[in-house]
Amino acid sequence: MFKRLLKEPLLHFMAAGTLLFLAFALVSEVEPSDGSTRIAVDRDALLTFMQYRSKIFDPGRFEEVLDNLPEADLQALIDDYTLEEALYREAKALRLHEQDYSLRQGLIRKLEFINQGVISSAIKLSDSELKRYMEANEARYYIPAKTTFTHVFFNAKTHGEETAEALARAELEILNESSVPFHEAPSHGDRFLYHRNYVNKAADEIASHFGTNLQEQLFDFEADDTIWRGPLRSIYGFHLVMATRQTPGYAPSLEDVRGRVELDAAQDRLKQEMDKINQAIVDSYDVEIVGGLTTDESSPEKVE
Repeated sequence: MFKRLLKEPLLHFMAAGTLLFLAFALVSEVEPSDGSTRIAVDRDALLTFMQYRSKIFDPGRFEEVLDNLPEADLQALIDDYTLEEALYREAKALRLHEQDYSLRQGLIRKLEFINQGVISSAIKLSDSELKRYMEANEARYYIPAKTTFTHVFFNAKTHGEETAEALARAELEILNESSVPFHEAPSHGDRFLYHRNYVNKAADEIASHFGTNLQEQLFDFEADDTIWRGPLRSIYGFHLVMATRQTPGYAPSLEDVRGRVELDAAQDRLKQEMDKINQAIVDSYDVEIVGGLTTDESSPEKVE
């Protein structure tokens, strides 16, 4: 019976809890790590607490929030901060922070969070800087050509290659002679795997549904809502198409995509500045490789 008890998970949990309680009792006999049992709750502490908790670094915004908190919400905020601070101090007193990799990463993320917030609030990009960034990343903002069309499909797998093409050619004459309009396309041909109508779609989406060959031919057509063209070969069979709108691709002006450019350029600048700060921090330390480890940079044979 004793051996069976030793295997009980609940007993293990109780034993671990008892050890932790004893450790806490021993540590509690000494002074707290900061030398005081006083927890000072002031405006700055609450503002910092609110920003970390929301993961948004914006002092001005949270000052306004704090100033307009109802009394009950303010007291709840104070209680939350007090609890967190007390638990943090007790955890430090128990040395739970030592050799804790997750805590180490958490502290690093907090430092990066503060640095990012400070840098972000200081980034002001002029129109000339935005234009230079946009020109350097022209492909990112290029507006691709788009088309609107419908199609009548004949499945090569179902009918066979030759029969499907013959059916498509015969149907092409019927569609044009009868002046079948755009909206009646679904009543002709076979069921297609994807859509029957495509409205304002770019080349990459069309190629993903039909293959590159049909996509390239489709964009060569002039828009005309009275003419059916084809047959065009796709990876699935043959298609008769009516293209009613063709919009050529173009490079937009800054004003057209200002919001995207501002966000992208600011993020890029933020990364550059963060890299500089991180490198400056590393450079402030003397790095010594010990314990028999060697790298190309630390090798005595390396010549500068």
